[in-house]
Amino acid sequence: MTSPGDRVQCQFCEQDPPQDAVKTCVTCEVSYCDECLKATHPNKKPFTGHRLIEPLLDSHLRGLMCLEHEDEKVNMYCVTDEQLICALCKLVGRHRDHQVAALSDRYDKLKQAWIPTSAV
Repeated sequence: MTSPGDRVQCQFCEQDPPQDAVKTCVTCEVSYCDECLKATHPNKKPFTGHRLIEPLLDSHLRGLMCLEHEDEKVNMYCVTDEQLICALCKLVGRHRDHQVAALSDRYDKLKQAWIPTSAV
């Protein structure tokens, strides 16, 4: 995701300079420091449905666009073809009859496969 030298700063902070982000909300497409995260994402609906991941550079978060539908972001994984796709690919494209998975599920599965068992 990010290189060791990349620092992801909070995009919500009013501090100057902003604090380092601790999480990126994929739903909001914003990276938050601990303080701003607690203020903006209480453990209540509708925020409990938001997907929080390790801090991600804004350019990486916004850079995942569909290869077939240039204005659409990828938001699912085609298990059949083993590639990232958008909702239009699944609804009306060549992936409509394929098995798909949520990106978060696929990410978690791949992450578990890459982590050595001694690290768990």
